[in-house]
Amino acid sequence: MALFASYLQFLIYYSLNRFAAFLWNYDQYKADSFQEIMSAFLIGLRFDIAAVSLVAIPLFLVSCVPSSALRRFAYILHLWAQLLFLIMNFFDIEFMNFTARRFTYDAIFNIAEMNGKASALLSTNWKLALYGLIFTLVILIKSRYKPSRNGIFKHLIFLTVLVIGARGGLQLKPIGFSHSQVFNKPSLNNLALNSTYTFIHSIQQSGPQKVQYFTDRNLMNSYLNSAHVEDLPRPWIEKSPNVLVFILESFSLEHMKAGITGVSYSPFLDSLQDKSLFFVNGYANALRSIEGISSILTGIPAWMNEPFISSSFVNNQFYGAAQILKENGYQTAFFHGGKNGTMYFDQFATRSGFERYYGMNEYPNSKDFDGVWGIPDHLFLDFMGDKIDEEAVTGAPFFYSIFSLSSHHPFTIPPGFKGKFPIGTHPIHQTVGYTDQALKTFFEKNKDKLWFKNTLFVFTADHTFQAQNELFKNGKGMFQIPIIFYYPMWGEEKNKKAFGDLKLQVESQIAQQIDIPETIYDFLSLKPKYRNYLGRSLLKSAPDAYSIHFLNGRYGLINRQYYIESNDKMDLTFFSFSYPTQKIESLPMSDQVKWTETLKANVQYFSEGLWDNKLYY
Repeated sequence: MALFASYLQFLIYYSLNRFAAFLWNYDQYKADSFQEIMSAFLIGLRFDIAAVSLVAIPLFLVSCVPSSALRRFAYILHLWAQLLFLIMNFFDIEFMNFTARRFTYDAIFNIAEMNGKASALLSTNWKLALYGLIFTLVILIKSRYKPSRNGIFKHLIFLTVLVIGARGGLQLKPIGFSHSQVFNKPSLNNLALNSTYTFIHSIQQSGPQKVQYFTDRNLMNSYLNSAHVEDLPRPWIEKSPNVLVFILESFSLEHMKAGITGVSYSPFLDSLQDKSLFFVNGYANALRSIEGISSILTGIPAWMNEPFISSSFVNNQFYGAAQILKENGYQTAFFHGGKNGTMYFDQFATRSGFERYYGMNEYPNSKDFDGVWGIPDHLFLDFMGDKIDEEAVTGAPFFYSIFSLSSHHPFTIPPGFKGKFPIGTHPIHQTVGYTDQALKTFFEKNKDKLWFKNTLFVFTADHTFQAQNELFKNGKGMFQIPIIFYYPMWGEEKNKKAFGDLKLQVESQIAQQIDIPETIYDFLSLKPKYRNYLGRSLLKSAPDAYSIHFLNGRYGLINRQYYIESNDKMDLTFFSFSYPTQKIESLPMSDQVKWTETLKANVQYFSEGLWDNKLYY
């Protein structure tokens, strides 16, 4: 029958598309063995059958109606439905490099962000776009409806094939995301999956499953990071310091001297290492900008497939750092040089307590638009500096945050800056150098102003960028970001010893994005009425601290001994912290129990907090 022939053709097209993804992203796979690559393709075939079957089933049922016209209509619908999903996979060949996962339902949100940027994105990926266009035309030319006699027996056989295919085989439970997570390298797991499957299976997901591993809340809380901290002596600070948080687009630790790759594209940030608390073991709790902002500014990690900002849980009661500092007499403002409405940043800023939002609409000169995303970083940092000067005259301390822009695809370097930064191995490296220079210029322009000396500067990233160095091409390295706290007065003679002692005690400990709000409160000696206990202050001693992230249905936990991954049954696999692709086959039972309970405690706290609207106590 015609529908069955079309079904088989699309299975071939999916394999060809996976091969195209492999070639396009070859740098991500060149260090992998032939056996691993072939395993990814074979596992991928199972997901392809599931994906094509899921799309085909409803249209096959339509074709069962004894009407030649309706059968032809069902065939045409099947062709276009499968083709549209295949085009999604073309798009994801490049897009998954930015999200570190295959396309899911919530990523439709990102499509809206492409408005006005499509031409720039296509121009930088024209070879891929041309391939997709040619492949699409070939499919359409090759597709011909050939009517045939349909029998009940044929229909039953094909329906059986589709049902078995859709569930991934005859096993007890249908195929799921966990069946693709067989490699300890995320890029190989993504190669095995396809975007059709991940999109369809993510439609029903509205948040984490509510779980209860502990009935005793005190026991559960005893495993959280915040329960294992110890106060330390502090360097002296002025009364009511200002706080300025820089969220740097796609800044991986790999781009810095501390990334130990032998190359740095951020000399200014590197220069802060000796005079700041520089957490070289800092990790993101997110892999997308929309997720990173909530982790950094509210302490809510991205431990579910859907971003918190765009989920129904955003209507829950939560207390962002801006709201808590505003209640303590601080002015609050959020800056982002992109178009207002980008990534819901303006709405989230208001919702999380920022009094003012400064975006491209508030910027005074629209001619400075970079043609894609917004205002280049050096110009928007100047704009923020002017606003700080204007508002500093009130005498009230401020809590401001700025989300940088320029180190984002298509990695636009403003006129006058081209050719001034190391080219590196990827276009992002020049824009990292440009943004780093913009930060240096901002500091030089403002270092003698009254507000500067008494300001805590926090530098971190929303997420990493796709790794170029093999040291970072693993489940641990792909989350490794800078987390830096710089307070100019720590460099004064009266503070040097106390600061040096604190630095020695805390700097090598594990840090994560969701620790940043708690660290700010602790630095300011604030005691919020309500707290999210998932995070902890980085100014306290916590040798056993850890970071947790979530990707493709699997949790990852990082401590100073291990990199740990879970499956959907909460069974843990342990890897070496220093060599995160090296599996540890034998380890103390006490460690297995401890870290299993730790992960369960965090997952329960988070899921109950979202579903019961009790994330804060």
